[in-house]
Amino acid sequence: MDLIGRSGRVEIDILRPGNYPLPQLLDEENFASQMEEEAEPYLNRFKKTGMFGMRNELYYEIFPQHPNKGTVVICHGLMESSQKYHELIYYLLKAGFQAAVYDQRGHGRSARSGQSPDIVHIDSFDEYTDDLHSFITQIIDDEMVTPADRLFIFGHSFGGAVAAKYLEDYPGSFFRAILNCPMFEIDFGSFPSPALMALETLMITLRQGNRRCIGQRPFDRRPNPARSGGRSESRYFYYHDIRVRNKEYQTSGFDYYWAREITKAGINICRSIQVQKIRSDVLVIMAGQDNIAGRQAQEAFISKLKYGAAVLIPESRHETYTDHNNVLASYLSLVMSWLEGSAQ
Repeated sequence: MDLIGRSGRVEIDILRPGNYPLPQLLDEENFASQMEEEAEPYLNRFKKTGMFGMRNELYYEIFPQHPNKGTVVICHGLMESSQKYHELIYYLLKAGFQAAVYDQRGHGRSARSGQSPDIVHIDSFDEYTDDLHSFITQIIDDEMVTPADRLFIFGHSFGGAVAAKYLEDYPGSFFRAILNCPMFEIDFGSFPSPALMALETLMITLRQGNRRCIGQRPFDRRPNPARSGGRSESRYFYYHDIRVRNKEYQTSGFDYYWAREITKAGINICRSIQVQKIRSDVLVIMAGQDNIAGRQAQEAFISKLKYGAAVLIPESRHETYTDHNNVLASYLSLVMSWLEGSAQ
């Protein structure tokens, strides 16, 4: 499997164990204690926090180290936060990279808008790409010393859509990119996209656009790993417990305005000729058991990529980075190899 900056049509490969050097992972059976006693103290040796944006309304965490192999900027997914990526950041630092992550607006410790603080609202998808640009220009450029041409982006789910749009708007801004189960289309199962778009329009026309979108539920303190986007229950319980203890992490669901903007953005990204303007090498990772991000839209994006590769993990759910260790090891070895430019 040769994944280095392919040109022409990008084919979808299957991730198989043993393709790359495997990292040492935290033990799933003792995951919470190892995160609290090993990973988090290690991260705190590097971590710097602050606020940025036009009104200093967005929270960020950076993890600089010198020397380094490059800086990985992380765009998290819907109803997530910087906190959820601490395990991934731990592995990145151990591998010699720097990391930087921020809470996207409406999430975590960043500002909210809309009628309810636990429902994600946005007036325009451009706000997300503007925030990412502010993070890069205000924080990354000023505070992270990065080797030339070694700036990377990792975008998961709707964060993958934000990253993809940014790569279109600012070609060549990142040396390499990973779009992890990018949400170019919301998978509502038997509820088709045209029906969702019609419902979005109707609710907004009726001035009900701030209501929680169909199928979305308030945060439930009772754990339910069966509904998790990842397969590792220990990883699920660890973050769920953090959400229970911290109200700012209890964002749950989105309104019809947000649904409209992500729908429009996904259509624009997948159908736009601008995809071919992307100059970064892009790795698209898909999950075979993903019931959140639409596979058809992901494949439409891949079909337009000029430089990059695509990999499917058949057994994984939407949150590939919280899978069981036997899959996560191969997944992380692929991620690290792609960032280092040595994936073979």
